[in-house]
Amino acid sequence: MELANKTIYQVFVRNYSPKGDLRSLDADLERIKDLGIDILYLMPIHPIGENGRKGTYGSPYSVRDYYEISPDLGNKEDFLQLIDHAHELGLQVIMDMVFNHTARDSVLLDEHPEFYYRENGQIGNRVGDWSDVCDLETGREDVQDYLVDVLAYWRGLGIDGFRFDVASLIPLSLFEKARKRLGNDIFFLSESIDPDFARYVATLGLHNTDDKNLYPTFDATYNYNWFRDLERYLRGEMPLSGVKQDLMDQVASLPGRIKISALENHDTHRIASYFDKGDQRLWNLIAFSFVFPGMPFVYAGEEYLISKDVPLFEKDPIDKNMGDMHAFSFFKKLIALKKNPLFSAMESIRFIESDPDGFSFAFSSLGKHYYFHCPMQGTLPSCFLGEAVDLISGERVMLNEPSDRCYLVCLEKENRL
Repeated sequence: MELANKTIYQVFVRNYSPKGDLRSLDADLERIKDLGIDILYLMPIHPIGENGRKGTYGSPYSVRDYYEISPDLGNKEDFLQLIDHAHELGLQVIMDMVFNHTARDSVLLDEHPEFYYRENGQIGNRVGDWSDVCDLETGREDVQDYLVDVLAYWRGLGIDGFRFDVASLIPLSLFEKARKRLGNDIFFLSESIDPDFARYVATLGLHNTDDKNLYPTFDATYNYNWFRDLERYLRGEMPLSGVKQDLMDQVASLPGRIKISALENHDTHRIASYFDKGDQRLWNLIAFSFVFPGMPFVYAGEEYLISKDVPLFEKDPIDKNMGDMHAFSFFKKLIALKKNPLFSAMESIRFIESDPDGFSFAFSSLGKHYYFHCPMQGTLPSCFLGEAVDLISGERVMLNEPSDRCYLVCLEKENRL
């Protein structure tokens, strides 16, 4: 299976279950596999710093020890059992690695105080309201060697890849070293920063690797280049045309490159929070996120359309009963649909001008031509009527009148999906 056909599932272990530990996640792996997930992404599972801690439990991105597991989540035996079980089910597992900074009471401060950025002799951070962390000098050879050793350690325990926090702020040379050491059969996902933050970083004269240059060291990068404008559209602050232009710019500037296609993560609001319950546009937008080029990404709980945000600094477990239980089967169908080779061979992509209020687009793949119709403000224009596939029900239908639902249409009737 091509990487572009796989789906990532992000888990914040602390708030994933009432107990909030690795064993509880392990016990739920069959459900995750049944959903169709290919890659399980664990947010940081390391011990959390106490100095400057935010909230009651602290941020998992304030790492105290890269080589240990936070005691409240479990131990190495639990971790190894989770990895083995995931592999038995055919799931890959990736870890979140935070290399731009550490906790202010990290064990590394005692071991290697020279590794840290200092201002007027004091440890600190270069950018952001990150009062619970201090920055590493990631451009130093010895710092890079230490961090690559960290990756090699977890790789040795069976990890299949890594998601790197704010990777754009870290010199690419670190990841190039890691790639050389670990090889090409390991998955590297970059949290490339959003355009607003990138512009701010630039005003400070700080390092920032743009998305284009993160490849081919990284297999995939974040979709913040268009996601932030999607949020503005959902808040009524910009027209849909702006989001579509961002998407076409991405296709044009990064041909053949993989972006994740996320509608939410731990740093954003739940996508369901932008819509009233039962709003067809939410279902349409989710379908679009799977069909448009990109690697689908599901934040745990999204598959039930849960609208309540997950607090980063507190313990507040996801309650599946707060969501739509029918949504699970909807996500399951879309994840299965994405595995079709059709979606890893898409080309000649263009939005359809006759649907200015929707995400409808045309594309070619494997010698055939398709329309994907995704109305967002109204109904499907009458020019799109005809035989189609209903992506929500999975049924083949004949469109005889305008609709507010998503459809995938093959233009050559003798060639069925």
